Amino acid sequence: MLLLTIERLRAGEVQKLEQIGSFILGTSRMMCHSERRIARRREALAARFIDTSVETAPPSLFALDGRRVAACLRGLAERERLVVLLTYYADRDAPRIAENLKLSPGAVRVIRHRAIARLRDCVIGGGRP
Repeated sequence: MLLLTIERLRAGEVQKLEQIGSFILGTSRMMCHSERRIARRREALAARFIDTSVETAPPSLFALDGRRVAACLRGLAERERLVVLLTYYADRDAPRIAENLKLSPGAVRVIRHRAIARLRDCVIGGGRP
């Protein structure tokens, strides 16, 4: 709200500075009405399109078998494993990984995408990557 008020002041859209309080209250009221309208639309869409008869539990990290994940990681090719570990363990982005491994950022993203797909199949399927 404050940012919007500052923007309007800078743009010269506030006519009477002595009535800035009224401007802020009016703008706040309009923003609240807009938020309520958006919330009602989302609720209506959710009621229309989301099947509430099916309950799904959120995935739990405790449900993962650490040994299986480790075995699946070991089953990846060295470059795939390195890209996955640098992405998620070292928290590096594709351009930085590409620079370190002398690859293009696009190649890093492709390697990561394929490695994650192989990991998912291995962990869920219980087999080797």
